[in-house]
Amino acid sequence: MPQPPKNTAPAGQKEFLFHEFPFPAGTEVCPAEIHERLELPYGVVESGRWHLDGIRILHTRHHYNGHYRLVKENADDVDNLSFNLRGACHIHHLGKRYPVVPLQHNMIYSPGTANTFSNDELETETVTIQFRPRTFLALTGSPGGMLGEFSGHVAGGRASVLARDSLVIDAALHGALHEILCPAFSGRMKHLYLLSKSMEILVMQSDAFMR
Repeated sequence: MPQPPKNTAPAGQKEFLFHEFPFPAGTEVCPAEIHERLELPYGVVESGRWHLDGIRILHTRHHYNGHYRLVKENADDVDNLSFNLRGACHIHHLGKRYPVVPLQHNMIYSPGTANTFSNDELETETVTIQFRPRTFLALTGSPGGMLGEFSGHVAGGRASVLARDSLVIDAALHGALHEILCPAFSGRMKHLYLLSKSMEILVMQSDAFMR
């Protein structure tokens, strides 16, 4: 169990354990779709999750009832393609502070490494596409540059952030994210479509950082 960082919240700022959505048992081989609305001490979260052969798509909307410090434990061993669509926050991870603003993206791998963040706004929306390390490494192969260094950390089980500065979500990437959230298919065709879009977005994100 990862150990939460020491409480460095400003005086009077409440701290909560951030609610995470772990991979449920059985979804490694059997696709699943889950939608939830949860009322939590720090607000309401609406989530949609799609589990597909070692890949998971997580779409969340948080409606906070105040400004808090939240501890995220990162218990799952997954590589996160992270897309912030709405809202701003500050993440404290591996001794560094990362500002997160709307319409930016990055790639994060932090298994068993607790981090904290503070929400700067009351409404946030994110999309995260998560790959099991073996799936991510099989798809990316042996890239060079910063992606190669990041892949090496994933292969070695070492927490890492692809880039210190997140990139802007351009029109093409924004369109692909919209398509993955609003697929025009159902059943097995939807499963195949979401798989293909997940890999397409992995290529688009990787290319953006390699340029």
